[in-house]
Amino acid sequence: MGKLKIEKEKHSNVLLSLHVCGNCIKDLWSLYVLEITEPCERKNKIELEEAAKDHFARNVSRDEEGGYIVSLPWIQDHPPLSNY
Repeated sequence: MGKLKIEKEKHSNVLLSLHVCGNCIKDLWSLYVLEITEPCERKNKIELEEAAKDHFARNVSRDEEGGYIVSLPWIQDHPPLSNY
C-alpha cells in the first residue's frame, strides 16, 4: 500500500489539473465570491429590501378567520376598460 509509482503521466491530465486549480485561485480574488460589494450597491440592496417590506405591509392583510388578503398590482392612472 502507499503511493503508486506512475512512470508516465498524461499531459492532458496535468493541463486539466492546472486549469481547474487556476480557476479556484482566481475565484478567491473575485469580490463577488467574497460578497464584497461597493457601498452604493449595498445601499441599493438595503433600499430594495425596505421597499419590498413596505409593499408587503401595505398590500397583505389577514381576515377574521386568519386567511390572507392580498391586493393585486394594478397600473396607476390606467383608463377604464370598455365592455366591448
